[in-house]
Amino acid sequence: MVVPDLSFYINKYISSNQANAAISFSIETGMGTQAWPNLFTRMRGDSHHVMYDCKALIYLLESIGFSSVREAKYGDSAFDFSAVEDPNRWSSPENIGFECIA
Repeated sequence: MVVPDLSFYINKYISSNQANAAISFSIETGMGTQAWPNLFTRMRGDSHHVMYDCKALIYLLESIGFSSVREAKYGDSAFDFSAVEDPNRWSSPENIGFECIA
């Protein structure tokens, strides 16, 4: 599985000097939207999604019964997933990949 890496976006946000860094963080992570009628509707809150870093996703996967959970890179598995996986998703720095056994 490949998911967005919360750590990547947090580090990008922390290192930014832009006045709109918090807004960019929210939009880039999918935790906010760009369209709002006015500031007050924005303050009432957008729907939030869960984001993970490596540690949190390993914890979650193990807690629901997966074993041998590990951070993975494209092509480093003993199994051949090349027919169903897109190497571009795995090479993107803002994503992290995992392999686990049910």
